[in-house]
Amino acid sequence: GVEVFDVTTPGRRAINMTRDIGIGAPQTYTGALKGEVGPFLRSVNGPYTETNPETGASERFIGDPNLVEAVTGSPLNTNYLRIEGPNGLDLRTELFAVSGKLSSEVRPTPLIPLRSTYSRHTEDGNLRAQQDVFVQAPPQPATVSLSSEAPARTLTEANTTGAWYAQSPLNPSLPAILQVTADNQVAIPGSTPTTRAMPLTDLVTIQRAEYSLASAQLTLVASSSDETSPPTLTATTSNGSTIGDLSGEGALKSLTTGLSPIPPASVQVTSSNGGSDSEEVVLVP
Repeated sequence: GVEVFDVTTPGRRAINMTRDIGIGAPQTYTGALKGEVGPFLRSVNGPYTETNPETGASERFIGDPNLVEAVTGSPLNTNYLRIEGPNGLDLRTELFAVSGKLSSEVRPTPLIPLRSTYSRHTEDGNLRAQQDVFVQAPPQPATVSLSSEAPARTLTEANTTGAWYAQSPLNPSLPAILQVTADNQVAIPGSTPTTRAMPLTDLVTIQRAEYSLASAQLTLVASSSDETSPPTLTATTSNGSTIGDLSGEGALKSLTTGLSPIPPASVQVTSSNGGSDSEEVVLVP
């Protein structure tokens, strides 16, 4: 987050800010995870293991408060503190002293499916296909793999944001369900791998959604990423009412139909292969 301070009287502690961020409902930590600081920062050299002097048990910590180190964990890759002010003042540090005990409770690795789509077309008489997979999971040293492939395909993560991606050149046999597995045991020993099923769909794109007020005609143009076996594309209004099927020989299809007494605010085009896209309708005279 960014804070702006208007300092009218300079001096010691002229800027003094404290953020007390609660954990939310009992034991949920939703408050802490949604605070301005964002998710918990942790040392790039951690976690650290220390022995509890009272119990003799080994305990793990996200950092050592006696050390000043670089950190990671910002969802926006802003793992630093920066101060800017008048007269060219620009100070920045990437060194922090962080502390926090890691829970010993066994927790599954968090994994949020974002997108799993395919596309295919013919180029110089040869079939070209690809599958694109996007998920959200803990950043490295965690690993994420497309476990439904043999051998499993590893997803790539960048900038420690937890955004993972992989592309497969395989031509899918539909309907298809992909399996993606995330494993964060290196960072949190005892954390169990999580596998999620992700239906593979085509990618639908609405190129035009236009309503003529003069003629009460709705015109839609949309396409599917499956150019070799073009699916049926069906249009509906924002409240789910069917408008009709788009027509056309290839992957690009269109529909012009009367729709009254008022235009729809938005439309959705859904493919028989599972993909969909929504757009607000442009109104023309």
